[in-house]
Amino acid sequence: MSIQPPMEFIAEAATNWTLRDEILFAPSTSSVSYPDNRRQTNFEVEDQSFWFQHRRKCIETVLQRFPPAGFFLDVGGGNGFMTSALQKIGISAILVEPGEGGCRNALRRGVRHILCGSLEDMDFTHVRAGAVGLFDVLEHIAEESRFLQIVHTSLNSGGRLFLSVPASPVLWSHEDQSAGHFRRYTAAGLKAALETAGFRVLYCSHFFLCLIPGLFFLRVLPYRLNLRRKNSESTLPKEHHLTGRSYLRSLVMWGLAPEVGMLNAHSIPAGTSLVCVAEKI
Repeated sequence: MSIQPPMEFIAEAATNWTLRDEILFAPSTSSVSYPDNRRQTNFEVEDQSFWFQHRRKCIETVLQRFPPAGFFLDVGGGNGFMTSALQKIGISAILVEPGEGGCRNALRRGVRHILCGSLEDMDFTHVRAGAVGLFDVLEHIAEESRFLQIVHTSLNSGGRLFLSVPASPVLWSHEDQSAGHFRRYTAAGLKAALETAGFRVLYCSHFFLCLIPGLFFLRVLPYRLNLRRKNSESTLPKEHHLTGRSYLRSLVMWGLAPEVGMLNAHSIPAGTSLVCVAEKI
């Protein structure tokens, strides 16, 4: 599949935006619940991180099962890790990211079509997208229902929404707080929120099943015992993402590998994350 340049779409949806250094900037910047230093921390580890690599494989598998049509808005796409992956597999993806640092990192990564702003800053009066991706974004939005209505408006009839979110409220910990999360999701709760916003859920599954024990003992238990390391995991990216060629990283990757095939055939009943596909009705 060849990527069609979405310049006409961008011209209609990003009116009055300013082009600077190959990035289109919105007239104003919307605030988000996300630590500024975390984008750069992620940029340093994304290409080697077991977590980012496995999430990408899982999302790509779901995209193969439920192919998007039309322009794909990767909303809150950070440093463009997923946008780049989408463009490489032939999806006409546009990065919509409010953080300038993330947009510039995406440009370094080779991402094309970068909008520095939020979905709320775009104009969908005359054009709509074929698909929207919210990859670990919705948990950062305080007004979830209002935001999902904006997403609904941005899509063509029958357009698809692809999401990944942290799963299981029982796994809430200090890391969720430091990351700017407002919630973790159950599958039922996520489906209900999407249906209320006017979507039909086509698919929903957990993933990162083998991470549950580690997450519980390294994060949840200390949180419940009111214990916290002096250095948060956000400041220890190599340890947190196992970026070295360690035995532990190989073991984790071995444990996660079967999930890609499982997602291609059916759903996974438990895990630390959820992936979901919904269609605008």
